[in-house]
Amino acid sequence: MPEMNTSKVLNGKISNIQHFSIHDGPGVRTTVFFYGCPLRCKWCANPETWFDFEALKMAEASDCLAKEPLRPVLYTVDELVDQLMSQIIYFRNTDGGVTFSGGEATCQPVFLEAVASQLYERGIHMTIETCGVFDWRKLSKTMSMMDLIYYDLKHMSPQQHKIFCGRQNTVILENLIHLSQLGKELVVRLPFIHPVNDMPENIEAMADFIIKNEIKCSVELLPYHRFGEGKYEKLGLPKPSPCFKAPTTAILQKTINYFERRNITCFMDYSDGHPAAQMVK
Repeated sequence: MPEMNTSKVLNGKISNIQHFSIHDGPGVRTTVFFYGCPLRCKWCANPETWFDFEALKMAEASDCLAKEPLRPVLYTVDELVDQLMSQIIYFRNTDGGVTFSGGEATCQPVFLEAVASQLYERGIHMTIETCGVFDWRKLSKTMSMMDLIYYDLKHMSPQQHKIFCGRQNTVILENLIHLSQLGKELVVRLPFIHPVNDMPENIEAMADFIIKNEIKCSVELLPYHRFGEGKYEKLGLPKPSPCFKAPTTAILQKTINYFERRNITCFMDYSDGHPAAQMVK
């Protein structure tokens, strides 16, 4: 029996494909939002990626969802790669590429590896945005193909991480150490939310962890915003707590200064139109 061509039959569940993205890595990029996420962060901007696809279809059939859900689209590996390669002129002219986001792209490890392998062979710059909850044994090859890794570190306390994100952070910290040993460009992202994780003890614990484990990275602050709240209404879900706020400009600057004093590069994206810029103006 001839070997099956998985690139034509292996399906991935994609929430959205955003061309001409300029905030998810260098140059002009295409960002692919994967379906599925192992966390349930109470401030999530993309809650439509939470649901299991089959469970979602069953819920629709039984009217369990209060509003019209935001459904994923199925792509084969070849279909997705073809769509991404249609943008190659923009990638080449701007030193851009493809960013895997979500949801959580590592929730579909086989599909992700298959797509990444084809792009790697074509010399496309690849970035991944990850929450860090994945099996390193299944994702180490894929991560080694990435050029840039954005890594969320939402809280240093295991207990607080479970309260706000649905599970403890043990595997997240372990995988961060693994990734740092690949020698890739690594940006640790802190979704910065008052009163969740903007306290000095959390910032100090984060810096201590980076230094103790000799993690070569920069830190990017992502102040909280409410741009995704409309999705909660569409999904029939309660909106994030009104208590969640972006830290003050003074706290943001104080945090940047603290990381810099610890010899850790820390920054925000202040470009026009970016959420960070709108939070501090």
